[in-house]
Amino acid sequence: MIRILVADDEVLIAQGIRQYLEHAGLQVIAVASDGEEAVAKTLELKPDVVLLDITMPGKEGLEALAEIKAARPETTVIMLTGHRKPALLVQALIGGAAGYLTKTESGMQNLPNLIRSSVEGSETIVDRDLLQRTIEQLTRDPSPEAAQKRARVRRLTDQETRVLRLIALGYNNLEIARELVISRNTVKSHVHNILGKLRVSDRTQAAILAHESGIMDLGPPGQESG
Repeated sequence: MIRILVADDEVLIAQGIRQYLEHAGLQVIAVASDGEEAVAKTLELKPDVVLLDITMPGKEGLEALAEIKAARPETTVIMLTGHRKPALLVQALIGGAAGYLTKTESGMQNLPNLIRSSVEGSETIVDRDLLQRTIEQLTRDPSPEAAQKRARVRRLTDQETRVLRLIALGYNNLEIARELVISRNTVKSHVHNILGKLRVSDRTQAAILAHESGIMDLGPPGQESG
């Protein structure tokens, strides 16, 4: 069972999300009303997923995100936002978020699947345009941990590297299986190993790390030597 923490300063929205997720068969273990409480409850309860509002009183969502990922990098964080602001969302992805969800009826309808996909690592949950904006930002201003990330990528096997590069291009597990002529179960196993070796919680962060490490410059995935 996926254990979820919902953090939103609007009580009715937070409770509505809780009820919707529980109706969908997911487990909401707590609700937080601000960034400080979100961090504290994450450290105490160790949820698998935190749904974190970007705009909250006191400690903002991006600040809470940084503290959560520093303390529990294995926790998947999905940002909640009332408005799609690309600059904020790029900063959220750079800060470790798996993706974002707009607090609209259409956005909420996909929330259970979004949570499952992010935890299972079956597909990247952000669109390619936003991912590209994030990569461009990191190219202009590399993260301080870029060298450490490159070292983690070197721990991957050749096949895991091929899978990672396809993840970074936005391929889902079925597409990767077809491209590399392997089974979906084998892809799933590779993805699990990749996330563990890279010390990231989700495919979005794996994709960002792949671009930041420079392995996307090696030529078409699956055709490089080695």
